[in-house]
Amino acid sequence: MREKRLIKEFQLMKELDKSSSLLSVDSFGDPPLRYNVTYHCKSLIWMNGNSAPSYSNRHQLEIYLHKEYPRRPPALKWLTAIFHPNILPPEKNGGVCIGGWTPAETLDLLCLRIGEMLLYKHYNLSDPLDEEAAKWIFNNKDILPLDNRSLT
Repeated sequence: MREKRLIKEFQLMKELDKSSSLLSVDSFGDPPLRYNVTYHCKSLIWMNGNSAPSYSNRHQLEIYLHKEYPRRPPALKWLTAIFHPNILPPEKNGGVCIGGWTPAETLDLLCLRIGEMLLYKHYNLSDPLDEEAAKWIFNNKDILPLDNRSLT
């Protein structure tokens, strides 16, 4: 059953890669247990020495499908600079808070959900991973979302 799910996820991720100009997917394994997703959309990063965040158009996420997937959510690690209340940069462990998870959610839909987080279409300020980002976003909501384009 797990093998069928992994094969289905691979097909869905290939379709997402083909259908989106704002993200690309690299897979590793047969069937893949690891994916690198690169988002080519506007989001925020914090550069040391700056007084405000900057924009970046390249963001990368690693997804690992451990043995308990899909009963438990996949392991996620952010690989590039980011300034987001629910995503930590690599130097702070690269954690990603996706909120709720259900085994019925497929990886392609999770990737789209995370993309909408990057665009600041969806985010959670009430239980942030990055308090500084949450405070900054709370005071600058008028610039959000950063990009109104659809990921698909």
